[in-house]
Amino acid sequence: MINKNYKNKKLFFSLLMMLFISTYTLQSLVLNDLLQAKENTSQQEIQKNIDSSNHKNSQSSTAKENKPKQTDLKEDKPKQNNIKENNTSSTIDNKQTIEQTIEQTIEQRTEQTTKRRTEQTTAQRTAQTTEQTTKQTTEQIENYPLFNPQNVRDGTYRTKNDFILLIENGIASIDGIKIVNKSIPVSETVASSLSQEIEEAFIEMQSAISKEGMYIKIVSGYRNFATQEVLYANYLASDNKENTETYSARPGHSEHHLGEAIDVGSDRDLSLIKPQYLQSKWLEENCYKYGFILRYPENKKEYTGFICEPWHFRYVGKDLAKILYNNGDWITLEEYYGLPSEYLE
Repeated sequence: MINKNYKNKKLFFSLLMMLFISTYTLQSLVLNDLLQAKENTSQQEIQKNIDSSNHKNSQSSTAKENKPKQTDLKEDKPKQNNIKENNTSSTIDNKQTIEQTIEQTIEQRTEQTTKRRTEQTTAQRTAQTTEQTTKQTTEQIENYPLFNPQNVRDGTYRTKNDFILLIENGIASIDGIKIVNKSIPVSETVASSLSQEIEEAFIEMQSAISKEGMYIKIVSGYRNFATQEVLYANYLASDNKENTETYSARPGHSEHHLGEAIDVGSDRDLSLIKPQYLQSKWLEENCYKYGFILRYPENKKEYTGFICEPWHFRYVGKDLAKILYNNGDWITLEEYYGLPSEYLE
């Protein structure tokens, strides 16, 4: 019995000892793990602190490197001042430019306004003067007797179209344009040759048409009374008087006496321009540019008393020629001035 208890106690103590050893061993292991973990944590914190310190040192070094030197700042300061001065100067220049532009604009507008007002005033005064002149002229014209072809003599007359017809020394004119037709004869002293002005105008026209590959020449220019009388008599010898006087003027009634009319030929002989000739069409459409008019156009016999003569041109100057050209629908001197053209017997 005693031996059995002893064995049991021994077994109990053995188990208790084993439990104690196991517990101690486990505690040691846990303690070691804790110590190791703490050591690792300490090392990490130390490394972190080292890294942080290195980073701060790096930033500090970089900042020192990037920080401009005091000398550089002193050197840059004048540059900044120059920039400020340039900006200030540029601003002043821009301001002056703007002010000058505004002043110029004001001056231009003022000048335009003044010019416009002056033009308006001038136009008004001109209109008033023209109106007064027209009124005076109209009143003066109305005081002149109406021209009567049955009593042609020196004096001042008005035409049916209210133009003033002046006859001096047997030479009739309206605004400086000499007039001669079947109703208005002319004095033999009116001229003795073609004027230089007409010759120059013809040469200019001749040069222009030659550039189109055509040639023209003056076949007949100034004629005195004797020459016209011979021509007229020759026509009468081969034709009746009524027909003759539709294409040949009596002596004293021919425009050739004025030295301002020409008969134009188409080649180098005495051949006159014919309606079918190219020269005829060109002259009809362009002669006015050189101061000439087609004196006896087609279908105007009731006004002029003459049939169409595509070769007969009269010089009246460019201004009147353009009016009578009438965009190709020719107006005769008789139509324009309101004059008759018929023989009394």
